[in-house]
Amino acid sequence: MFLYIRYILILFSFSGYCQVLDDSTKQIYGAKTTQHFTHEHVFHASSEKKNKEEILRNGPQKSTIDTSLLNLHNYNYYFKNGILYQDLGNFGTPLNRVYYEPPTTIGKKLGFNALTEYGYDPDKIKFYDTKSPYTKLFYIQGSRGQQSMEVEHSQNVRPNWNIGFSLKRMTSLQQLAVSQKGVKQMSHYSFMAQTSYFSKDKRYTFLFSFTHLDHTQYENGGILPDANGKSDMFYYKLEQVQLYSQPFSISTPAHLRSYNKQSNFRFYNEYAVRSWSTLHVFHQFDYHTEIEGYDDNYLYNATYPTENNSYYYRNTIHAHLYFDTLNTHDRTHYELYENKVGLKGSTGKLTYMGYYRRKDFRYSQTNYAFANSNPVSKDSTSNYNSVVRIFNENFIGGRAQYRFSDTSALTVNAEYYIGRDYLLKADYSSKYLNIVYTKMSYSPTLFQLQNVSNSYIWNNRNKFTNTYTDAFNVNGKFKIGKFHFSPFANFTNIQRLIYFDSTAMPAQSTKAIQMMSVGFSSRINFGVLYLENYLRYTKTTGADVWRVPELFNQGKIYVYGPLFRKALFIQLGVDLSFNSGYYGNSYSPVTQQFYLSNRNNSLNYIDPYLLADVFLNTQIKRAFIFLKYAHANMNLPSPGYFITPYYTGMPSSFEFGIRWSFHD
Repeated sequence: MFLYIRYILILFSFSGYCQVLDDSTKQIYGAKTTQHFTHEHVFHASSEKKNKEEILRNGPQKSTIDTSLLNLHNYNYYFKNGILYQDLGNFGTPLNRVYYEPPTTIGKKLGFNALTEYGYDPDKIKFYDTKSPYTKLFYIQGSRGQQSMEVEHSQNVRPNWNIGFSLKRMTSLQQLAVSQKGVKQMSHYSFMAQTSYFSKDKRYTFLFSFTHLDHTQYENGGILPDANGKSDMFYYKLEQVQLYSQPFSISTPAHLRSYNKQSNFRFYNEYAVRSWSTLHVFHQFDYHTEIEGYDDNYLYNATYPTENNSYYYRNTIHAHLYFDTLNTHDRTHYELYENKVGLKGSTGKLTYMGYYRRKDFRYSQTNYAFANSNPVSKDSTSNYNSVVRIFNENFIGGRAQYRFSDTSALTVNAEYYIGRDYLLKADYSSKYLNIVYTKMSYSPTLFQLQNVSNSYIWNNRNKFTNTYTDAFNVNGKFKIGKFHFSPFANFTNIQRLIYFDSTAMPAQSTKAIQMMSVGFSSRINFGVLYLENYLRYTKTTGADVWRVPELFNQGKIYVYGPLFRKALFIQLGVDLSFNSGYYGNSYSPVTQQFYLSNRNNSLNYIDPYLLADVFLNTQIKRAFIFLKYAHANMNLPSPGYFITPYYTGMPSSFEFGIRWSFHD
């Protein structure tokens, strides 16, 4: 399969770039001649170079591709890039950030984020500059049915023009209430295409990207508990779940799913006002469309009246069926046109940028009630089943950076949504210290403001106001011999936070919340033996609407080094993760939102648990291979753990992956 994909990709190569060997047949192109940059590198290029001559000569700052085998096995999202997530205990399921982080932008946003992390982010797309066609394959297979395949290809058409694409496919199989083999839990497709062009004199820059995400989650509502409580909820495949997706007594599976489909087109143009000038004008245009949906066609079955999903909607927190007692087909559609135009430049040690941004967008929701609909009389409080809202927003913003030296700088970002939101961020960075202060006021999301569905109806347009956040972060970075130590401290004050309460409905807190975190990350080695650790202690006061574990720790012990005269490199070790007990957020498949769990229900308490993964990462030339035994400490002594109320973490599994790069 790998050889076939590689052959197809090579067909796209131009003959002028297929020859990568010199006269002595020694390969001259490889990882060091394959560089990449992101849209943000271009957007802030003037603040990343030391002088204007270097900016004009080389363009944006570029990085070489990753050739390290370290942490190759960490492909999932449990703890990624320093962010702790909770999911539904299976690969590719909805994600929720455990610790609060203020939004990165202001203005009204859609408000569905549980699945978007799995797609390609237009701000982080890699644009390449290659001397030869570059192809990367990354395949992952787990013994519990987890599977992922990603293909990435890029090549220069001309020295100043590059094209590329990425394609990712992921699937996972159900781990709870499995009636037959091969029943999917999740299905994912995502695609990205990009091109970058720089004029020969570097005065003109053009970037284009297209991203698409199609992610489907086959819902089950979590484990259906019995009288024995948690102790009897670790039978995985033999458990009963709260929503039927494939009843035992019928051959046709029910159509029970939530999904996210979204596409984004981005065009970016930049032009230097004069030759050898750092003053540039730029324009960015984004078109974004997104569809969120929830389907359940098994609300009632006359033949098997006890095997249907109506109980879940009538007797749990989802206590409504407004429009249809036989089927639920909810749709949310979001369409955005966004333009940003501005100037940027530099003078001496100061770089600057100013811009105007405008958003025009449409938000609509529909519940498709069929001809056989049977509204529940006690819940028929509304006579409509759709909503359409059209908005436009105007922003002004800017950025300024002053470099004190090559290793220290002060950066200030500001943006104002005219008449409503604001964002102010000051960031001082140096060789040993990074200090960030963020002050912002941001709007409720569109979904928080208004929703019409078969199970939920709300209208908070005249009720909710802005959320106000002050965040102060300090990070250090020190090295003493082989010991690396990075302490940090964070303090955040949040006023009028909007959240989903214990009934899974949006609510706004009238009391402020204070969160303080302190911790560190460290690494030390004794020859080939390495010890790494990340520790975070968090204390929350004020309103009880954002709950986190008081203590989170992730450690890693491994040996790393070459074998057989550097023909083989290995990293062999164990990952250890621990968090203290807390009332974790629950998940509503109907709204695709994580919501505040009820403290009066002990099943919502996430018990402390130590999770151990044993791994082996290897490198043989350009092939990187990992083997992992995940959740190696299962039944030692506990049979498992909960990552979200009613959703157990993945049982132990063997996992295999290979990443292979080609430069010809």
